[in-house]
Amino acid sequence: MNSCFRVKNLLSAYLDRELTGEEMLLVRDHVCQCAECSAEFEELRWVKSSLLTMPMVEPSDDLLDRVKGAVFAVVAPVPTAETRRKSIATIGMAAAMLFLVFAVMRWVEVQGQSPIVAGDRSDFAQGQDTVVDVRGSYSPGSPVMLVSAPE
Repeated sequence: MNSCFRVKNLLSAYLDRELTGEEMLLVRDHVCQCAECSAEFEELRWVKSSLLTMPMVEPSDDLLDRVKGAVFAVVAPVPTAETRRKSIATIGMAAAMLFLVFAVMRWVEVQGQSPIVAGDRSDFAQGQDTVVDVRGSYSPGSPVMLVSAPE
């Protein structure tokens, strides 16, 4: 089976005499022994000989122009400066949205933390109101909140 696959790939080159001597012998011997490859070889030989007997057709003078027009009509337009600016703006907007999503996720995470954990537990445990920095340690000018001790 593996040799059939290889021989079928070489049949056209065999007919055109483009193979090395060793490959020519391999294809010839295989085609003589394998009915399936022999049938495919005969079909290919018939197609090639039929193509050789067909008359040559002269293309019309405007054929090249029509082909060029059809090819270039399908090709996508070259990006202009405006489309590049829009692409850059879209990428920038996507980056900003991604940053915003991560910032909101972080804010939600911080809001979910207990202020007791962030502050000094001893004051709170003794029943005193405690000033707690949102980030966990107090320094002047940092955002804080007042946590009242339970009564």
